[in-house]
Amino acid sequence: MKKAISILLVLALVLSMSISAFANEIDSETINVPASFTAGTVEIVGPDGTTTTATVYSVKLNWTAITGVSYEAANTYYYWDSENLTYVKHDSSTDAGWSDASDSFTINITNQSNDAITAEAAFVKADGIGATVNCTFENNDCTIASAAPTQAEVEAGILTGSAKSDTITADITASGTLNSGVTSVGTITITIASA
Repeated sequence: MKKAISILLVLALVLSMSISAFANEIDSETINVPASFTAGTVEIVGPDGTTTTATVYSVKLNWTAITGVSYEAANTYYYWDSENLTYVKHDSSTDAGWSDASDSFTINITNQSNDAITAEAAFVKADGIGATVNCTFENNDCTIASAAPTQAEVEAGILTGSAKSDTITADITASGTLNSGVTSVGTITITIASA
């Protein structure tokens, strides 16, 4: 009888192990995993990486040939008049005067800077030349845009700019008598400044 009870107990244990147990969910909680996003910026900075934009000026001047003005002194030729015992001025003599009393030329200004510029030409007559010399300019004090792309273009991915240029035209005229030995009638100065 003990054997029979033992078998029944073993059988009951085996059957109880094959029964699946089910548990109901008691509670749940959802937790957000934090993250942060910082928007990037597109800025133009100085060569040292600071947020201070460095202005880099690069301007090229290209002058067309200046031939200048030319003055020729008198060429006086005399021949001996043996009957009157005097030198007489020969007809081949020439009077002093301007062989070329004017000149025109252009000054091309190319801006390769990351800032707009102005260009202005000025003429200063040399001292002690005797003659009257004038110089007039067309398109003087011109403004030339920056060669760099705009902030909007940089933000759109356009990083390469293009050189900008303009031209000043000069006309020189001379009159009167030029003193002997003069090699320059004046100077022209081009002044470049931030626009």
